[in-house]
Amino acid sequence: MSYDCHHLPSSHSPPSILKPLTTSPPTSRTQPKPTTQRPSWVDALRSTTRSNHFREAISTYIEMTVSGARPDSFAFPTALTAAAGLRDLETREQIHAAAVKFG
Repeated sequence: MSYDCHHLPSSHSPPSILKPLTTSPPTSRTQPKPTTQRPSWVDALRSTTRSNHFREAISTYIEMTVSGARPDSFAFPTALTAAAGLRDLETREQIHAAAVKFG
């Protein structure tokens, strides 16, 4: 089965981690929304991953891609680490597919 980096195949429902992310998740750790500038997104992704806030890190990664910012060689490993922290194989596979697609 191949994974599209932006959309799940129609035969699958979104993994549980992606379902609540269609709206902004409420969080007590309110952080300013990063802009589409690469350093801001990567900084937000890194800081949430380093703080073991893996669900929030994946949310940041998804917001980054939806906003049109293309993940780079710094964002992909960090997002993969966050997905590994959640033990979410499907999300890891989707992030990996995007890394292969975009380099």
